[in-house]
Amino acid sequence: MVLEDCPKLYDEITVETRPYEFTNCYGHRNFIITDKSGKTLVKANSIWVYVNTETGRPARPPEEEKAAYSLDERLEMDYAPRKLSLPDEMTPVVPIPVRADDIDLNHHVNNARYIEIALGLMPDISNIKELRVEYKRQAHLGDTIYPRIATVGGSCFVDLADSEGKTYTAVEVIG
Repeated sequence: MVLEDCPKLYDEITVETRPYEFTNCYGHRNFIITDKSGKTLVKANSIWVYVNTETGRPARPPEEEKAAYSLDERLEMDYAPRKLSLPDEMTPVVPIPVRADDIDLNHHVNNARYIEIALGLMPDISNIKELRVEYKRQAHLGDTIYPRIATVGGSCFVDLADSEGKTYTAVEVIG
């Protein structure tokens, strides 16, 4: 996500989602937030994985499901690599038990909650220019999240992992 400008409280905004490509089991989608004059406030890119709900494994979506989407043009913006590269040296912080209110309807930690946790650990989020998130695994009720944090240059990184250091979600904020 690239934050070009920040709306103020009660500003009228428009949020659009624009699918632009399907490749194998991946769906590629842009998001754009504009103000009432049409000025772009936020641009974002996301990559989604189509999952077979019976096997829990990635799968190619059936043609009839792909056909239900009209594809838009890909937004003009810088596209960061799909995977986040975390620093080698990160400082562990206090573990966080997964609570019932962290869980979504899919019985795992809600994606927005991972971002809230990461931002809550960062020393300063007043000047965010870009936010990158890589969701790798699901944490469930009863799990404990072991955060690690590092600041390198203009970026702050948070790794939300299990007790063995396997990442659930990695977050990078560029200020």
